[in-house]
Formats: sequence, structure tokens, C-alpha cells
Amino acid sequence: MPVFARPGCRCAMALLLALASVPGAVRGQEVVQYHYPPTTFDDAVSDENASPQPSSKDFSGLAGALIGGGARPPVRYRIAWQPLREVEGQPAEFGLVTQDAAVVAPIWKGNSDTVLLSLGLRHDVVGGNVILPDSKRPLPDELWDARIGLIYLHKCDNGWTSGAILNVGSAGDRPFAATRDMNVGAIGFVRVPHLESNAWIFALIYQPMSELPYPIPAVTYSWQPSERLSMNLGVPLTLTYRPNDDWTFDFSYMVLRTIHAKASYRFAERWRIYAAYDWSNVSWQLNNRTDARERLFLYDQKVTAGVIRELGDHLLLDLSVGYLFDRYLFTGRQYADSRHDRVNVADGPMLGFQAGLRW
Repeated sequence: MPVFARPGCRCAMALLLALASVPGAVRGQEVVQYHYPPTTFDDAVSDENASPQPSSKDFSGLAGALIGGGARPPVRYRIAWQPLREVEGQPAEFGLVTQDAAVVAPIWKGNSDTVLLSLGLRHDVVGGNVILPDSKRPLPDELWDARIGLIYLHKCDNGWTSGAILNVGSAGDRPFAATRDMNVGAIGFVRVPHLESNAWIFALIYQPMSELPYPIPAVTYSWQPSERLSMNLGVPLTLTYRPNDDWTFDFSYMVLRTIHAKASYRFAERWRIYAAYDWSNVSWQLNNRTDARERLFLYDQKVTAGVIRELGDHLLLDLSVGYLFDRYLFTGRQYADSRHDRVNVADGPMLGFQAGLRW
């Protein structure tokens, strides 16, 4: 599962992580609990007894099936440091200090309906005096991503689940400075149960800051052949396998260039270690752009290793180290423009810390 994932990352379906952020899996008004030990940071924070890839019979299972990951903490904070590294073709360096905070909480609940509010703020401090080579613009010293969203869930009498997500945000060096700096995204979905523990999930997604900035349909089949193996076959593709109570293996892929793979091991009570690989991207809209649809993209791949510690029933800490490679920035409307203003950044280390709170 992507850690901020999601685990930072601009996957078109990332906002659906909010569905799994409410502690416990909700089936109407019934709270369903699963008795796996937490296996990753996001899973452990969301619910101490919840499966990170719960059965598709509930809303959390729906979220996992749609976005390719487990539950996320309802309150979370992370900071990551990428020290200055050389860039190709100019006497400059590039580095980042990223902070990201998010909250998801229910604001209304009925017999078969739930409404949640999601808030998030990301702040990147950019170092190194990089110049975008084609447009001759300097990279901003700061980049922001502010977002607010509403999530609606409905449990139908026939057992189907439907819902919608509406989010408004602004990602750039001067967020909300102008109407063109704002973006509105929406997701609609329906989950149709099949057999005892499986389901078909159909969704329509529009996220203008994703790799696919236009409405796209998504279909996935949520399949759980056993308590230790669960898969989502389609878009996105995910797999979670627990050979025993201590080991967990996760994999997810979302078109076009978002991959996550992780292995974690519980070596003591309330302690876990993990190793992971991620290929991800993020984008912003610069205020001084001449093309309203132009974005600044950052792509990278990384390998990380970390340790997770649970403190009591509500707080969880995650400390990680990693190595970043295949890093580059460019400006354009889409990935096909990746040679424009291209800035290749040298490989280098990173250090991360995150904390999550559940209630």
C-alpha cells in the first residue's frame, strides 16, 4: 500500500483513501472488526484490529479495492528530507523538505448514509536555485498543495454500496491566487457484491492533477480467496498476502506510472520493520505559467527501509531511510512533454518520519 501515500503521490484515485480513514469498517451502522495484526503504518493507525485489506463486504474494502491500499490514519503528519543533490547541465542543486498533514472525519451519519470531511495541506521547501532550462524560469522556493473534500457513502437495501467524492484544491507556488490555480475533482462509484466475500466495483474518476487529467472509467474485481490472500483485479491492480501473522506482502499498480511494493515483518509486540519500493509523481501549477493547463511535474523512484512503533492504542510512529533515483522535473500538460524544461537530479538519500493518530 502506498504510504502517503499515500503514501505524497498524485495517483488519480488517491482521494479514495479517505474512505478507509474512519476507524473500523462500516456496514450500514454496524462496525465490523478484523483480527489481523497491523502490518503497515497506515493500517496500524486506522484501527488496531482492522485488516489493512479487509473484506469487500464493507466500505473500507471498497476503498482498498479502488485505490490499491489499506486503511489510512484519520489524523496523520509526515516530514521527509531530500538533501541537496547535483542537477544535470547547470551549476545548481536540488533538494526538498516536505511536510504533509491530513485529517478525515465523519460529519454526519444516518441509518444507511455517511458524510465525511477531508482536509489536507502539503508544503515543500525547495532548495538549490534550479533554473528550468527552456523557459528560463527559476524553481519557486516553496510549493503548496491545499485540499478540502466531501465524501458521501450510501448502503443500498439490496446490498450494493454507492458513493461520491468531491474535492477542491490548489497546488502551486501561490495557491488560490487566481481561479485558474484551483482544481476540482470528483469520483463516483458503485460496489456490487458477488458470491460470499467478493465484489465488482465500478467507478468514474476525474482528478485534474493526476497523470490522467480527464474523466476515466475504472473497473475492478475484489477477490478474497482466503483470509490470507486478497486481490483487486482491474484498475487499479492490488495484492495483499499474509503467509502468517508476522509477514505481509503488498503490491499495487495504477496507470500509468504508479507502483508500490512492500514487505513487512513483525519482530516483536508493537514493532515492525519493512522494506519498500515506490515509483510515484506529483505536480503543481506555477502562477507565472503562460499556458493555463501547464504543470510542473516531479517523478522519482525510491527504495526505503523503516521501523514502525505503536505507542498505546492511539499513536504510531514510523522512521525510515531511503534512496531516490531516476528523479527528474519538467513542465507541460502531460508526460508526453517530459523533455520540456527537463531537469535531471542526481540519485541520493532521503530521511522520513511520520506519525498517525487514531481514536
